[in-house]
Amino acid sequence: MAAFLVVVFILGMVLTMRAQIRFSGLNYVGQVAEYAAHLTEDNTAYLSRGTLDRAWTILRSTVRRPRSYEDYDMYASLAIAREDYETAVPYMRGCVDTYDGGDNKELAMLNLRLASLYVLQEDYTAGVEALDRAIELDGTLAAAWFLRAELQLTLGDAAAAVEDLGVYRTLESSDAVILASLGSLYETTGDLEAAVECYSAGLADQRSYSVDLLCDRARCLVLLGRLDEARQDLDSYFARDGEDPDGEAAAMLAVCRMNDEDYAGAYEMFHRALRDGYATPYLLYSQSVLCAYLCGDYAAAIHDGEKAIALAEENGENSGELHFWVGLAGLVSGDYAAADVHLQQASDLRADLADLSYYRGVSALAQGEIEAAIAYFTDSAERGESITQSLYDRAVCYLALENIEEAAADLRTVIERGDEQELSAKAEELLAGF
Repeated sequence: MAAFLVVVFILGMVLTMRAQIRFSGLNYVGQVAEYAAHLTEDNTAYLSRGTLDRAWTILRSTVRRPRSYEDYDMYASLAIAREDYETAVPYMRGCVDTYDGGDNKELAMLNLRLASLYVLQEDYTAGVEALDRAIELDGTLAAAWFLRAELQLTLGDAAAAVEDLGVYRTLESSDAVILASLGSLYETTGDLEAAVECYSAGLADQRSYSVDLLCDRARCLVLLGRLDEARQDLDSYFARDGEDPDGEAAAMLAVCRMNDEDYAGAYEMFHRALRDGYATPYLLYSQSVLCAYLCGDYAAAIHDGEKAIALAEENGENSGELHFWVGLAGLVSGDYAAADVHLQQASDLRADLADLSYYRGVSALAQGEIEAAIAYFTDSAERGESITQSLYDRAVCYLALENIEEAAADLRTVIERGDEQELSAKAEELLAGF
């Protein structure tokens, strides 16, 4: 059951992490726009901001309406240098419409610059259309493929984004800096293997290396089920003082430690993630209760379990399994009344839980409720759960009621089954005393 809960947690965390993935699109768009402004640098770099503003005012009042490509280029260049992108858009369109240089590559670059301006205005559809024209004119313009992939994803067409990324990587496959930035885009499209490859390239190159890439790659590895590799990255991340403002890295490392059956270490990291403000505390508490139980810290298991139950109820989640674990912790620690409450709740909410009847029988027996214990052990055996143990414990109940015949029958069955050597030996010892 522990392994099952880890899988459930990972699946639940997928949704949370996807919601937390940092989309890099606008950062790259900003770089493209910066590049577009850079193309005009020779004309404007020597101007101070005040001089630039005065030049713009004079230009607008004297020339008024551009007519030639050179006019549009001058207006567009000054507007970009002033970071007045809304004004720059129509002038850049004018550059595209009046260009007559006969060079498709240059015209493609103009369309790329126009697309970057559209993006800064959040007109993504127009940006895609400009990039379509750029790519039609020059299919080797790598930045156009990448930017269009970002926009396709923003507009909800992940398949088109992946296709454009594939072309982009054939054009710019060796630049680790760019590959590192591609990782988040692949991650957002769901191509985690490609994201891992990109993050790995970034980590291998000093120009693009960032400790954050370790956390990014670990996230993908966790979702791919490659938890041993993820743990190595996360251990390195924390050893290098990687920041974890939202508790995401700590939560992932906790999952990796659970996978290694390092339950004490997992418990520590779950609670670190909680302190750091992880977005979905219910997921963390629902796992830390299991870790605490398996470490034998039943008080902590009860505390965390009750926290998880309260959060589950707030979120409309079924808390039956949580009640089960809290009930077991109460049972082992001797608080039978509290255990009964939680086991009853577990039965009401998740009657299908394995061994639930058996443990309810143990609780009833511990409280001297012999008839009730017999009913629970009978139900457990009939369900095919812990059959030998249930039969042995039912025999003990029958002996307590001095029902020797029924007790002997159960003890003989335990011996005949022979699948629990220790119980078989105990059964033989009890039978010998009749």
